[in-house]
Amino acid sequence: MTTLEMAIAKIKKLSTEQRNEVIKFVEFLEFKLDKTDHKERELDEINEQTWLTAISTNPSFAFLNDPEEDIYTQEDGKPVNYER
Repeated sequence: MTTLEMAIAKIKKLSTEQRNEVIKFVEFLEFKLDKTDHKERELDEINEQTWLTAISTNPSFAFLNDPEEDIYTQEDGKPVNYER
């Protein structure tokens, strides 16, 4: 018997009031998990935006704006085929 099956068997033995409490607790856990996932997604977006802003405004990369750095054109090199 799996853990889930054991939990279901135990829940079936509970009174209606106790089952409702279990359902409330499960809903609380789902809410908490969803809230955590949402915060992690926000942090990922913030981190990505912070990173992009930092590298685009960092004076260390200012030399890349110099026209002399544009030494390659679309005609240089060969296309890369990533398909396998």
